[in-house]
Amino acid sequence: RSTEVGLAAEIQWGLLPPLTFDSPQVAVAGLLEPAYDVAGDSIDYAVDPGVARIAIFDGMGHGLDSAQLAILSVSAYRNARRSGFSLTATASAVDQAVESTFGGDAYSTAVLAELDTETGYLTWVNAGHPEPLLLRSGQLIRSLHLDPGLPFGIGLHDTDHRYEVGTDQLEPGDHVLFYTDGVVEGHSPDGEQFGVERLVDLLARNVADSLSAAESMRRVGRALIAHHAAHLADDASMLLVQWPGPPRDAA
Repeated sequence: RSTEVGLAAEIQWGLLPPLTFDSPQVAVAGLLEPAYDVAGDSIDYAVDPGVARIAIFDGMGHGLDSAQLAILSVSAYRNARRSGFSLTATASAVDQAVESTFGGDAYSTAVLAELDTETGYLTWVNAGHPEPLLLRSGQLIRSLHLDPGLPFGIGLHDTDHRYEVGTDQLEPGDHVLFYTDGVVEGHSPDGEQFGVERLVDLLARNVADSLSAAESMRRVGRALIAHHAAHLADDASMLLVQWPGPPRDAA
């Protein structure tokens, strides 16, 4: 550590899984900034035989209250995931946990996803969050569009509101980027927004250079910090997932 870590950030870093994971099934790399003050953003993933489960959260507000919201969201997600819930049931469980605890006064946007690591079949739900980006051979193919559901904690879990499930088929070598709005909406000291186009260009060039997911995240993170002159006004988080392809014995 080169400076004092805020209490909210201390809580967040204790909650996180390793930011880098690489296996024959899948590669995962995450980034949270500002590292010493992050509060409401969080990421989570789990890799089991045949499936990788991924989540990214962006809780409202800043400081300790926001960190507590992140803890609750991630813990409710892990509890539902470990209980074998479907994506829609998991989303509803997180929604209920946040609403019952905060009474509609706080909310979190999120994307929850599952990747079949044998086939490359991706499914996800979107709770009011920026759409993930699909990159192939160093180029942006598309954003993973899905009419978003309500953020977790709005207080409508006892109505007919349900989270829809999006689906897409990945190809070997594809990357999917999950990110929070703090990445693209932040401005430099002279007022220039970082933006989706800049994010995609940086990431696409790294992917085209055949860099690992972890190195790609490191370089994008450095560019993000440089753009903001090391002073981010909001949490900025990313989770990059690469699917190498089906198992060799299944190819």
